Amino acid sequence: MWKNGRLLASRSQKLSDDQLSSRIRGEAKSAYLSALALAPGHFPSMAALAKLYEEEGNQKMAEHMLREMVRVDPLNCEWWQQLGCSLMKRGDSERATECLTAASQLDRSTPLLPFSVVPMVFPANFR
Repeated sequence: MWKNGRLLASRSQKLSDDQLSSRIRGEAKSAYLSALALAPGHFPSMAALAKLYEEEGNQKMAEHMLREMVRVDPLNCEWWQQLGCSLMKRGDSERATECLTAASQLDRSTPLLPFSVVPMVFPANFR
């Protein structure tokens, strides 16, 4: 369902007819919401849905999706940065600054490779 949403969203961006584009964007939102109904923590669907809401000018719903992403995965600097940008667009510069500061702090402390990948990069017989 998520891939269907991506295809529909991409298709809607390429259309010149605003009415048809709006209808297809609505179908894309439905596909993302269906994906989230099956897997509530599916971050790609949440991020894509937040992007669609921002494109429509619905900053409140975009912010809601981004806050949910930050709540579920608070150590991801990308979600904090997107939330900060969304808050900045709404004119809430104080909270946006807090989010962007959190993103920059997390970015500095995030390892280049996830710890789960380290055994694959450095095999056990590596000395």
